[in-house]
Amino acid sequence: MSARITPQTPALQALRMRLHAQHQPVVLMRTDCHVCRAEGLAPRSQVLIIAGDRTVQALLYQIDSDLLKAGQIALSEAAWDALDIHEGDFVQVRHPPMLESLSAVRARIHGHRLQTTELQAIVRDVVDGRYTDVALSAFLTATAVLPLDMQETIHLTRAMVDVGDHLQWQAPIVVDKHCVGGLPGNRTTPLVVAIAAANGLVMPKTSSRAITSPAGTADTMETLAPVDLDLDTLRKVVEKEGGCVAWGGAMHLSPADDIFVRIERELDIDTQGQLIASVLSKKIAAGATHRDRYSGWANRKSPQPGNCRASCASPFGSRRVIWPCIALPVYRRESACRQRYRPGVGGARRVGRIAQRGGCAARPM
Repeated sequence: MSARITPQTPALQALRMRLHAQHQPVVLMRTDCHVCRAEGLAPRSQVLIIAGDRTVQALLYQIDSDLLKAGQIALSEAAWDALDIHEGDFVQVRHPPMLESLSAVRARIHGHRLQTTELQAIVRDVVDGRYTDVALSAFLTATAVLPLDMQETIHLTRAMVDVGDHLQWQAPIVVDKHCVGGLPGNRTTPLVVAIAAANGLVMPKTSSRAITSPAGTADTMETLAPVDLDLDTLRKVVEKEGGCVAWGGAMHLSPADDIFVRIERELDIDTQGQLIASVLSKKIAAGATHRDRYSGWANRKSPQPGNCRASCASPFGSRRVIWPCIALPVYRRESACRQRYRPGVGGARRVGRIAQRGGCAARPM
């Protein structure tokens, strides 16, 4: 977003109020502030804060006390960090520009399918912090009521990959695995990563925190080791040990996914199209070239085995990415599927056996 401090717009002195509002940039201004009156700003308005070449869109609250002096503005930690300013620096406040991508969200609400450019614009605006939680909820709900089709899932995956960083490894084969999760207590990832790395495979595994279950893979792993690894630390760990389990939100590999997950957690939803785009964008961004068997559980995310199987085949560009899944009945002990595939153990053993034979259990992405 291009914006600079200009002489025509009055500047305000920035104060750091050390307010932690999670991911939400927040600003405080006086009710009698001349900028609020000139711009027609009301409480809970979305405002654009400008400091040099940096901008951030924030939620405005107003006060009528002496906490702020005339000509001052207080910023939350998220807003302060985004602008990278110092105490006493001057900033400008104005209305944010209109979001053209919201028209695509409205179209999706009314049942229209989205094209590549529309999804790219939405994801870019989301990562730039221009979408409020209300707008994010509208987009995610629209893709839940009318699920993403194959092409929309591909376009969304591409868009999510393009806005983040990419990892590359000096290895011909970089493996990964994924399970849709949603089942408390099911933690195969630490076992699979440890066995794969011990057998000489490179496996930089990024995992998410909880979405619909009490604790996600990253939450569970954090009880054993730090998971808030930045890109440099993750590289060092993988180069030394061959694998790792890290929280994807600490890196910039798929930043849109972290934002979507935060809203999905609040809504308690995790739709199949979003799930596939989330998984594939993180795997591709992490540099994975191959993946092991995708384990799908019959749970709240994919209640029917048939639904899980149908949702996991998707061509991605020139590479055909097929994620076969086995929806394991959780409570039917007599099931032939359960007897054939042992949850949490079979996949890890398979990786170890094939790695020992000098092959690879994973299929190319």
